[in-house]
Order: sequence, then C-alpha cells, then structure tokens
Amino acid sequence: MHGVKTELTYFHNDFDSLTVLGTVGGGTVPVAQGKALYEGIELMARADFGDVFNWTHNPYAQIAYMWLPTAETTQAFRCVPLSSGAYPASCPGGNVFGSAPGKRAPYAPESLLTATLGYSHPTGFDAHLEAAFVSEQYADFLNLDNGADHPNGAASNEALGGSYGKINDYVVVNFATSYKVQKDLTLYVSMKNLLDNTYIVDRVRGIQPGMPRLVQAGFKYEF
Repeated sequence: MHGVKTELTYFHNDFDSLTVLGTVGGGTVPVAQGKALYEGIELMARADFGDVFNWTHNPYAQIAYMWLPTAETTQAFRCVPLSSGAYPASCPGGNVFGSAPGKRAPYAPESLLTATLGYSHPTGFDAHLEAAFVSEQYADFLNLDNGADHPNGAASNEALGGSYGKINDYVVVNFATSYKVQKDLTLYVSMKNLLDNTYIVDRVRGIQPGMPRLVQAGFKYEF
C-alpha cells in the first residue's frame, strides 16, 4: 500500500569468539572471550497517512521491535591473561566467575520496542513523540535476580557493589520538533526523557542511572 512500509528480519548470530570488554559480569575482568548464540527477529512498520490519503498534512506512526528469545552463552567465557601471564583474581580457573553454557548473556534484553507518533508538513515542519521500552536484562554471567543472591553472601563487596543483579525494564519518552527555515537552515528542539524517569542502564562499574530530562535547542546549517 502506498504510504505504508514494513520490514521483517530474522537473525541468527552464532559467535565462535565473542569479546566482552571492561568489567562486564562484575569483578575486575578486563577482557574475556567465549562462544554465544543470539537469535531473534526485528520488525519495522511505518504509515505516512498523508501519502495513504493524499493529504498535504502528514500524520505518521512508526514502530520498531526486536525480540531476542535466544541470547545464550554456549561456552564459558575465558579471561584474557594479564600482561604478566596470570589471570585476574576474579577468574577462577581462567573463566569469568559464574559463566557457564546455557546461561543468558548479560546485557541482552529480550524485547526492545520503540513507538513513534508524529506530524510533518511539506513546508519543512516535523514533530514527533517517541516511547522507547527496554525489557529487563541480566547484568552478570551468574544470571542473578538480585545482588544479595551472590554466592559470596549478601554482605560481600560483590553483593553490595551494584555490579550484580537484574536491570529492571524501563520506558523513556522523548519529543523532538524541527523546522526547515530555508533549504540549508533547520531549527530544532528536542526533549529526552520527557517524564524525567529514574532508571538503571548499566551495572558494569556499579549502578549507573540513565540520562535525566534533557532539553536541547539549536540549528543546523548545511554548507
């Protein structure tokens, strides 16, 4: 149909050597490598109602969705030795602590969804409201629901350091508008995290919150 576009993609990524950097999985692991399988689908659909109904005004809607039912570590992740040749203390036997075949990979949410409603006009005006949803995800190879569940005990440094436990699902609402004043000059205003929600995005080095409400305004000039 004129004005409607859809795309559906299936992906199957079987990594023989996937590298994770920093302290992913908690502890002091600098770099680790292992095997993992990621499999799922991506869907994108957009409707421009101005094109559908032959209107000058163009209300539009768009949705982008990723479903990742499989994000499995198929082999325990091995730590890359330090320059001395020894493994970090957090790598018993050379493996990342808690890594084992069959567990879900950290930082791999099962669902990502972005829904957008907007309006555009041939004069160069565009405005849209966007809601982005990220489902819960593990932050460690142990797949702990809570840091207090750490094998070293609820009072341990690992349990209290914030690197272990799930990252809860969250929604972020954004708004943006722009106006093309002339061919090479565009004015814009954007508001990120419009509702000023507080949420966790990372536990690699302890709990890291997402961006607070941010308002930006400016112009873009194309030479």
